[in-house]
Amino acid sequence: MIYSSPHSTQFVLVMLFFALAFGQIFKNMLEFQVNRWYENRRTQPTVEYKKPQMRIAYSGLTLFAFLCMGESLKVLGFYTLLAYGVAAIATIPTAIFLWLQMGSMFALMVKGGSAAIDIESNYGMSSEQLKPKN
Repeated sequence: MIYSSPHSTQFVLVMLFFALAFGQIFKNMLEFQVNRWYENRRTQPTVEYKKPQMRIAYSGLTLFAFLCMGESLKVLGFYTLLAYGVAAIATIPTAIFLWLQMGSMFALMVKGGSAAIDIESNYGMSSEQLKPKN
């Protein structure tokens, strides 16, 4: 049975809005830091993505995605504890994994430039091989 309280539905939409807003903020800050590193590669050894502002934006994105997912599962009929438990299991490890992977990708990019993270060329695939066949 689907539980559809207007307050729950509004809460889901508000949390979704904030998750998207924090995601956009994080993306813009990340692009700025990568561009800044690219322009100052000789003087700046790494991409500075661990700044407090970046951590706050990423934590906000994770928090609001967690709340949105938990409340969405509640709307679908899950018990509150189960809904937020499943949301925590889905969002928190994923957020940690993505943060760590981002650090690895930046380390690769610092070592070999953007060509170091070009998956297609690393595996010897040409652009024609990657195009879908009709």
